[in-house]
Amino acid sequence: MRAFRTRSRRWSLRLTLAFSSFVMCTSASAQWAGASRDTLTRDLFRDENTMQSLAVDAVNTLHAVWQRAITGGWRIFYARKPDGSGWAAPREVGDSSQFSNQSALAVDFTTGTPHIAYRANYASNDEIVVAKDSAGSWRRLRLTTNSTQDLAPTITVDSLGRVHVAWIGQD
Repeated sequence: MRAFRTRSRRWSLRLTLAFSSFVMCTSASAQWAGASRDTLTRDLFRDENTMQSLAVDAVNTLHAVWQRAITGGWRIFYARKPDGSGWAAPREVGDSSQFSNQSALAVDFTTGTPHIAYRANYASNDEIVVAKDSAGSWRRLRLTTNSTQDLAPTITVDSLGRVHVAWIGQD
C-alpha cells in the first residue's frame, strides 16, 4: 500500500508539471510571433561566456551583461543594441585588476541607464559591487567591505529611478 501511494504522488506531480508546462508554452507561443534571433559574440570566446542577463528600456534598446572566462578567472562584460542597430562592442564592467562574476542587470526604464550588480574578489574575499554606466565609463560602488563571503546579487530599479540590491552574505 505504501509503494502505491508513492507512485501515485509521483504520477500526480509529473502530471501537474506537464500540464503547467503545456499551459505556459501555449500562452507564450503567441508572444513569439515575429521574434528575431541575434548573436552577440561571434569570436573565439563564445564558448567561454555564461550567466547572461538581458533587459530592454523605453526606446527598445537591448542591454546585455554576461561573464566571460579569462585566464585564471571570470570577468563581467556589457553591451547594448539600440533598436534597429547592431550590438556595440562589449565593454568590461569590473575593475580589470580583480576577477568578478555572478552579475545581475537592471535598466532604468525611462533613462536607459544600465546598473549591474556583481561579485568581485578582493584579496581572496568576495564582495558585492554595483556599476552604473556614466557617459560610456563605469562608475563603481563597492557595497560590502567585510570578512564574510558575499554572493549572488540581484538588482532592480524602481519607477522613481532608485536602485535596490540584495545579496547573500555567508557568516
